Amino acid sequence: MDRASGGGGDDGQRFDSTSPASAEPVRRRRPVFFVVLLLGTTALLWVAAAARQLTLARATPLALRGADPQLAGGYLDCRERLTKLAPEHLRRSVDCFTGLVTQHPGFAPGYAGLADTYQLLGEYGLMPDGEAFPLAITAARKAVELDPSSSLGHRALAVAAFHWSFDVPTAEREFRTALDLDPEDAEAHRGFANALMLLGRQAEAMAQIDRARALEPASSGIAAERALILHRAGRTDEALGVLKELARIQPELLAAHRHLQTIDFERGDYAASLLEERSVAELLHDGGTVAAVTEEAETLQSAGTAAFLEALRVRRLARYQRGSGGAYLLAQVEALRAHRDLALVHLEEACAAHEPSAMAMRVDAALVSLHGETRFRNLLARLGLPEVE
Repeated sequence: MDRASGGGGDDGQRFDSTSPASAEPVRRRRPVFFVVLLLGTTALLWVAAAARQLTLARATPLALRGADPQLAGGYLDCRERLTKLAPEHLRRSVDCFTGLVTQHPGFAPGYAGLADTYQLLGEYGLMPDGEAFPLAITAARKAVELDPSSSLGHRALAVAAFHWSFDVPTAEREFRTALDLDPEDAEAHRGFANALMLLGRQAEAMAQIDRARALEPASSGIAAERALILHRAGRTDEALGVLKELARIQPELLAAHRHLQTIDFERGDYAASLLEERSVAELLHDGGTVAAVTEEAETLQSAGTAAFLEALRVRRLARYQRGSGGAYLLAQVEALRAHRDLALVHLEEACAAHEPSAMAMRVDAALVSLHGETRFRNLLARLGLPEVE
């Protein structure tokens, strides 16, 4: 709009600040304007500060309550990166927590957050489990050493005890300790729910995940975990509905795609499983897996299930031999190909290597054909898992 043409007043005229007629109204209005602006800015700053304090109170309330506000804010900033579960954010979270504990070596929650980050790097294949879990355990132990009442430290020790050490009694004790120290820690409820699910204690798992959801109803990660527990409890259609909706509204949510991949694979819907595996690979910027999955989908369509399983076996074997894949995944394929002896050999290798996925063998539908084998039952006992019925 032409500045000389008006628009500042109803009649199209503009005030000339040099004219006597307009100078006085401007002087009278300016203080009122700046007072309103100042009050509005102050109110916005107060609301922002109050919102941050509310966030701080909700994020592991007991662990951070009473902590120095700057340290607690630093923890939340690092944690925000962690919750996004994208490779670049997970790596930044390591740097963030490392910087936090370097500057403040007596801050126990910082070490616990570092432990959580290392565990997630292992879970999403961004760091070998043999590196990730020892680093996580060291950080978690430091958190508990600094503060024996650190619920976050005990929670991290529980996850490592279950998924790395295969020490079910210690894991359950640490989960219960964490929850006794902080009953409002939604992540502890979620982690305990996952362990109980793998132990086949589905009613207890559902109670724990429902408590987590009540504490953090907006958490997509908790919603995805609950869907997987629904599947394990025999409510697969409901689980698929939840996960598909999560993937639709949050296509970057890794957990939704990974759980869909797992469920579809166990149901024998390999085409759907490959689509979800491709989504996961794209989110992780894994071009090699994207190309392999594309070829396997074409094999499945053109040559059928047997040819697809053979192609999958070849890919998983190559990754295993390179040290970038696990024996457990090979066991799944060999069991589905009715090669029970080979499947059991790979399961034994997975247990010996402390592959975290081995803790799923009791509930994994791909391994049902092995349930009657003595070697399979021996492996369950070795991992502290209950016998199958």
